[in-house]
Amino acid sequence: MESRYIVGIDLGTTSCSLAYFDKLNPQKGVQTLKILQWESQGTTVSRDVLPSYCFLPSKSEIKKETFKLPFQESIQNPLDHWVCGRYAKAQMSHNADVVVHSAKSWLCHSGIDARDKILPWHSDELVGAKRMSPVEASSLYLKHLIHFWNSEIAKFEDDYQLQDQKIVLTIPASFNELASQLTLEAAKLAGFSLKNLTLLEEPQAVMYSWRYHDAQRATTKDIAQHLKADARLKNLRMNSLSEPFKILVCDVGGGTSDFSLLEVTQDALRLKVKRLEVSNHILLGGDNIDLSIANQLEKKYIEKYGQKKLHSKQWAQLINESRALKEKSLSLNPDDEEKTFYISIAGSGRNIFNSSVSIRLTSSEIYQTILAGFFPTCSPDTVPDEPVVGIQEWGLPYSKDSRISAHLADFLKGRPIDGVLFAGGSLVPARLREVIKDTLQSWQNSPLIELESEHLELSVSRGAAWSGVAHEFQEGQIEGGYPRNLFIEMSSQKSLKKLFISVIPKGFKGDEDLVLEDINGDPIKVLLGQAVSFRMYFSESSMDPLEPGTILSFEQVQQLNLKQLPAIQTQLDDKQRQKKSKRVDLCAVKLVFNLNPTGLLSMRCVTHDPKFDEKSWFLHFNVQDSALKKGVHSKETSSTALSFESSKAFEQATLKINEIYGKAKASFVDSNPNKLTKQLELELGLKKDEWDLEHLRSMWLSLKAGESKRARSESHESHWLNLSGYVLRPGYGDTLDHMRVNELWQTVFEKGLCFPQAKQSQSQWWVFWRRVAGGLSREQQETLFAKIAPSLRRATCHPELFMLAGSLELISMDKKIKLATSLTEQICSKKTQHLRQKIWALARMASRVPLYGGAENVIRPKFVEEWILKILEQKWDKNGFVPFIQFFIQSCRRIGDRELDIRWDVKNQVIESLGSIESFNSQHELITSCVPMDLKSQSLLFGESLPSGFFL
Repeated sequence: MESRYIVGIDLGTTSCSLAYFDKLNPQKGVQTLKILQWESQGTTVSRDVLPSYCFLPSKSEIKKETFKLPFQESIQNPLDHWVCGRYAKAQMSHNADVVVHSAKSWLCHSGIDARDKILPWHSDELVGAKRMSPVEASSLYLKHLIHFWNSEIAKFEDDYQLQDQKIVLTIPASFNELASQLTLEAAKLAGFSLKNLTLLEEPQAVMYSWRYHDAQRATTKDIAQHLKADARLKNLRMNSLSEPFKILVCDVGGGTSDFSLLEVTQDALRLKVKRLEVSNHILLGGDNIDLSIANQLEKKYIEKYGQKKLHSKQWAQLINESRALKEKSLSLNPDDEEKTFYISIAGSGRNIFNSSVSIRLTSSEIYQTILAGFFPTCSPDTVPDEPVVGIQEWGLPYSKDSRISAHLADFLKGRPIDGVLFAGGSLVPARLREVIKDTLQSWQNSPLIELESEHLELSVSRGAAWSGVAHEFQEGQIEGGYPRNLFIEMSSQKSLKKLFISVIPKGFKGDEDLVLEDINGDPIKVLLGQAVSFRMYFSESSMDPLEPGTILSFEQVQQLNLKQLPAIQTQLDDKQRQKKSKRVDLCAVKLVFNLNPTGLLSMRCVTHDPKFDEKSWFLHFNVQDSALKKGVHSKETSSTALSFESSKAFEQATLKINEIYGKAKASFVDSNPNKLTKQLELELGLKKDEWDLEHLRSMWLSLKAGESKRARSESHESHWLNLSGYVLRPGYGDTLDHMRVNELWQTVFEKGLCFPQAKQSQSQWWVFWRRVAGGLSREQQETLFAKIAPSLRRATCHPELFMLAGSLELISMDKKIKLATSLTEQICSKKTQHLRQKIWALARMASRVPLYGGAENVIRPKFVEEWILKILEQKWDKNGFVPFIQFFIQSCRRIGDRELDIRWDVKNQVIESLGSIESFNSQHELITSCVPMDLKSQSLLFGESLPSGFFL
């Protein structure tokens, strides 16, 4: 059934809104839904916007259903316990530990998996499963809208339920494919059907909102005539309709700054609007202004009272107060009398106003902080400062240059514009819009007009609804297409060199399939019967569209500032072919791209070879791609290229493996698995620790083929485990590692040991899983931990189990904290059994920089500080502290993140206690300064050397 309503939804960083067009009442134009939400305990209100905050009530409040709204039939899902909206936002001043905000900003953070439960980021109170993921938080806001709409608009007619209507959901124009995909996942989790949902760039929505504002006054049902009239566009002061009229959409929201350049032209009797370009993803907005004001307040606090930096809870409260100060200050007119604001900072307790310690800040100081830090005057050729290369920033990767005006200059690159259209909650104050307009005007000689937009906080949702109307009536749509050039990385089978190839040109409309069959006449080939993976990149350069299949030169790669997306991959199983032959066959394929109805890129790999039946496999983004997520770089060579390794030495090494683990029994009668590693070193002419990632993974092909032959003897099994774990360590870093390790799990783990009573096999079994743990999924690590947890409590526990447990960085935070606390107690009891392994495991879990886990896997300082102090209390002598050096270095390592760094007073106690130990002093800088992890430090965390060609 065709939907009655066309609905636009703004899923914003700081607030959400919903607007709709009723096709049965077109004369009303686009209307805004007033959303019911909690104002305070016991009081509800209906407002145009739903603040993008959610708050977890206390257990008693949950039990009493204190915050159950009339439209919530049941609260059975733990996620439904969270309260969205105004009341949640207000709790930032009192209970910041249980408030989630800025979820949208985390969707585009390449350093985390947005499906992980990491929010609220700053919380010491909520850990592990009690938290929620950015995807879940985004879905909560959408679910709130669904339930409320259905209780109001669809209460008498099920066909009018929100999930059955035509939905236009907005995203930043700068969102990459992964962030867009995650937004759709949030919508699906909330209950939307993706078949009637479309994604729309927010700046385009703003343009639709401004463009069709006059259609709100329609008195006729023929809304198409109003769209066709384009009254607002025709009223623009154009020099000539024959000349393009350039419009900049400047959208500064709570979390992002998003710029788009649009062009208005005349075609016959119609006006056409085309989106020419979108900006890079700039994580910079109102949240950063709040942080800047909070920093200023904290500095005054430290200077006046000689205090240390605020702790996490005080800091979160101060940011919220800074947000209120910003809004009050910017609401004043320039001619208003200066006002003085006082902020009280609590030394303890829940309320920031409970202390007499207060800081004074004037409205002019606040305004100057905003102006100097975010909207300073600059020249049109300004380029934002380059990010400082150093330690990874664990929190949100905000832009290193806070000057929004500098990012604007970099986007325009001296191009003059005719009009500017503002959007975003951060630009609601007229003073800031005027500053930006004056800066833009100073960059050009031609006149600049401001396209005045009503209701900046609602323009995105209203424009999204209007875009749906324009699409429905096939009038007045903005032309855009794919916003950037997309590239794919392949390896040449002939030269083994890495190639970057253009696949999607900027402006691609997706009306027809885009097919890539060959590269300069050379067919694209993959191996059937195994996984295939391609690295994807997009360009943030304002370049012209590139012809699909174009191979980039080295100079072009350097100039284009390519940004990596997760790999796209699939498993190319050909069961019919495998029945005929167990050989792995090389098959020519073509890559097929199009834009699906939601606006996302769809990719397929299709056989293109007369020797094979036509088959098609969808290529999917690997969201858990560890090489992207953890910042790993390796010597990139495709599995296809590796499969055709021609080195004579390597061929001889492979034969040695086949002699031990080959098919024929005769091949291993006189062979000795104990000597295999030495034989491989002789054949390759390289010591074991000199084998690079490329050769290690190539060796795995032979070891994989001989996996079943480990059952020949205890020695065969223990050496197969030892060598296989070694060549696959650390379980990630190469393109297809996660598939290799997953295959191991399904065969080796589920089969178990062939000689379970053999002590050498037992030992190598645990070493094997420790080495490849980084490639295991969270679920697999949880299964592994559940298997070893009972043994960890026994005195007879194998020492390797402690090191394995410490290597499982992805298990739930609750389990890690419980295990680390138990190890601390065991260590402090001064029982020496397996002491080295216990300390190593504790150091690994307490580390500020995990080896492969994201920031969400770092244990909060509160717990680590307790372990540090407990160990220091034991008053070990100088020699007694020596085994703990790496624990103190890893746990106290400075990373420059106030949320994860250990307190300075705790660090000073460590320095005072260990200062007389020379080996500690040689690493002292790691505690006091931000020093990037080097290969030596990574190897210490891993427990042995990492392979050559592998870097973090």
